[in-house]
Amino acid sequence: MTGKFISERSLTIKSSEPDKNFKEEVIKCGRDDEGFYKSYIFFDLSTLPERAQITSAKLYLNLLERTNPTALYAIGIYPLLEDFGDFTVYSFQPKIYVSPINYHLIYKKSGKIELNLTNIVQKWKNGMLINKGLLLKGEGGRFDMLTFGSSYNKIYDNIPCLEIAYSLDSPVPFGQSIVKYNDYEEKLNYINGTVSSSPIDFSHLIQATVFISNLGGYEVTAASQYSPDNITWIQDYSKKILPAQTAYIIPKIYSKYYSLKIQSTGYGTLKIYISYLIYL
Repeated sequence: MTGKFISERSLTIKSSEPDKNFKEEVIKCGRDDEGFYKSYIFFDLSTLPERAQITSAKLYLNLLERTNPTALYAIGIYPLLEDFGDFTVYSFQPKIYVSPINYHLIYKKSGKIELNLTNIVQKWKNGMLINKGLLLKGEGGRFDMLTFGSSYNKIYDNIPCLEIAYSLDSPVPFGQSIVKYNDYEEKLNYINGTVSSSPIDFSHLIQATVFISNLGGYEVTAASQYSPDNITWIQDYSKKILPAQTAYIIPKIYSKYYSLKIQSTGYGTLKIYISYLIYL
């Protein structure tokens, strides 16, 4: 099966106007005499079936113009860790996942280009990443400007498109367990000392991924802790998270209750997001 998803929103930012963004019929990435350009696009994948197993995902962009088509040029596609929107400008950019998908453009001035995003979309579907959108970024050391159709282009074929091929898991036979993805979000204020997040019932857990965004100005240490009775807690893996950074933890021990223990020497807020798979 194949699903076709059209980009719902997009915008461009540039270094020469660091406090503005541009929602136009085109998006740009690269570099010219005015500075650096980056663009963001978003696809709503909420209509993908719950049981979809991603086999491939291809991003199609319509290249409308290029300033230096005689040279090899690299584009990086980065998953976002934070939302983008009207507040997004060059001086205030959302955090990105540091492992991009790279595409090398060779001697092409215009036309459709295809980028393989299978790895990114699989991470979105299995909960390893949250779909916040994508960043398009050109290599910074070379002068070349790429102009693509945006979400707001009046010509349908110019709008960015994501085509996802998938198969469906067979329905669970009678008498066997059914599995379900759950999501949990919490904002936790940390202090100079130790605090814990609210306990979550991890009964019947199959797997989980815990994302922690440090919105404060101090480094924190986040540790997984587990309890069979919500009284006695066992601490496991810990990770240091710098200010304005996002990290993830995969729980290694399974017990009835799960919580995060946070240690810091200052004050601030954490945004906690947990995606977990359980037997029903």
